Amino acid sequence: ALVVRADGGDPIELRPESPHTGWPRWSPDGRNLIAVSANTPEETSYDWWVVPVDLRGTPKISPAIRTGAVDALTRQGLGSRDANSRPSDWYEDSLVFTSDPDTNEGQVWHLPLSPRTFQVTGPARQMLSAPVAIYARVFRQSERPQLFFNSGVRLNHIWLLGDSPGAVQVTQDTSLLPGFKTRFSLSPDATLLLFASKRSGEWLIWQRD
Repeated sequence: ALVVRADGGDPIELRPESPHTGWPRWSPDGRNLIAVSANTPEETSYDWWVVPVDLRGTPKISPAIRTGAVDALTRQGLGSRDANSRPSDWYEDSLVFTSDPDTNEGQVWHLPLSPRTFQVTGPARQMLSAPVAIYARVFRQSERPQLFFNSGVRLNHIWLLGDSPGAVQVTQDTSLLPGFKTRFSLSPDATLLLFASKRSGEWLIWQRD
């Protein structure tokens, strides 16, 4: 995994000591990245690591901090060293993830994390019981973080878990094809939802107000 300033420059390696680093996600303040990483090919150190990053002037990366997330999730039966569970995004003082995203049988959970030490501070808690979720992202254009996720049940629709009780289905188009993991993002002004879909027979980027 590499990091580069938005205005250009040379990319720098996120964890040069680790040959296995992926799934990076920026913290809300833009000062840290959470990533799945292991120090050795045997993956005995496989975990979620927080990497402090300073992109002011010459980029500077501080030593990574091991969170202990994998051990905590393994004890709960929610993950293992085979990378079935990985961080989807930051959500207040926790990390959002979907259990078993590769099997389309996951749920949305959040794992509490100390904002000071970046260590796991308690068990993971389920954020909703249905529908099945395979991908989740958090957007912060409102006072309260808005959690979007997409479901692998029936049609691959996008849902919102916001201020209202329960999840609200955002996409209604019945031409969405089952079995495809839609990726999505929200515009900076929170007025436009962008997502990838194969609804027309080939992968294209679509938008919804």
